[in-house]
Amino acid sequence: HPWRALAEHTGGVCQSEVGFAASFWEGRVVGVTGTNGKTSLTLLLRDAFQQAGLEAHAVGNIGASFSDLVAKVGPGADAIAVCELSSFQAELPSGLGLDALLWTNFAEDHLDRYPDMAAYFAAKARLVSCLLPSAPFLVGEGVLESASIYGVPLEHPEVIQVESVIPEGLRLQSPFTGMPQAQNYGLAAALFEDWSLAMNALEQTANRFELAAHRLQPCARFGGVTFWNDSKATNFHAVEAALLRMQAPVFWIGGGIAKGGDLAAFTQRIGPQIERAYVYGAVG
Repeated sequence: HPWRALAEHTGGVCQSEVGFAASFWEGRVVGVTGTNGKTSLTLLLRDAFQQAGLEAHAVGNIGASFSDLVAKVGPGADAIAVCELSSFQAELPSGLGLDALLWTNFAEDHLDRYPDMAAYFAAKARLVSCLLPSAPFLVGEGVLESASIYGVPLEHPEVIQVESVIPEGLRLQSPFTGMPQAQNYGLAAALFEDWSLAMNALEQTANRFELAAHRLQPCARFGGVTFWNDSKATNFHAVEAALLRMQAPVFWIGGGIAKGGDLAAFTQRIGPQIERAYVYGAVG
């Protein structure tokens, strides 16, 4: 935006909304980023913290502004703000101090904004500079590999790579018993362990957790056909993860505005996994 460009060229401090709000927040801040899975992990952490007896709020890219939280509850000295952070918000990290950062994954996305994948990764990596010295930095599978591929170092003394494992003790209906949500559970469990919080609070939360709307959500069944709403899958990685969950022949509907990326390679990858495709919009 021209206003942002003008402000950045003045030489003064430029802050995003989350950085501005965080400078007034006295409680802990947990950052959650990644290409996919951010919202689910943010809500899981908020609910699990509350189950453990802590005051916790979900803010940021999830749709609730950090500033509004500060205005409503004050500085929140004894509270935790679980802040979902997009790469756009990470571009201006000044003022944001993180007591923990969880990075779910990294995949092709937002190449209508960034010139290449390295620039997209570098935008998210700015959040590492926001970590307090002893704060844990938890990453999902592939994040450290991407850092090496794109030549963007993730320098922090407390980097913990979390493997994707199906957690034991969860009920079969919990979304965290299957991929890709099992990795989100693993990241949350690693933070609970680092902070010495009751693991049973996390498990109880995961057992009753329901994913937010539009995330591979069965919405109707008619004539032997199940209709799934996965409209939150707005990038290649999310679509492919959803298709891996399907057991029956898939009639896939997709389209819209292109966000960059190798569309031809994507269609070749998903072709064998679908029975028929219905496409629309600019990428149709």
